[in-house]
Amino acid sequence: MATRAYRSFRSDDGASWRVDVILPGSSSALVRFRSLLTPLDDRYAYLQSNGPESKIVTARLDAARTLESLSEADLARIYRRSLPVVAKQNPLDVPNSSFSGG
Repeated sequence: MATRAYRSFRSDDGASWRVDVILPGSSSALVRFRSLLTPLDDRYAYLQSNGPESKIVTARLDAARTLESLSEADLARIYRRSLPVVAKQNPLDVPNSSFSGG
């Protein structure tokens, strides 16, 4: 079994992250920013590829190679548009699993 590749990244606010690429597809992959402090701070963003794999539906991006190809500037850009994995605040106090159908 292949080992997962990780990179270290420090965001503009000084937080340290462990970055990996998961769920690779033919034209996209999920970039995960794992907090070194608490899993509640973890973030994710989708990465769109326009490489040759994106034109072949059965092809898959190589997660380790994709991560390696990202520059620090790429990681900073991806981080800025990332979203939290876990919602910390729930202003309406509605359980995350509830259905609010009319």
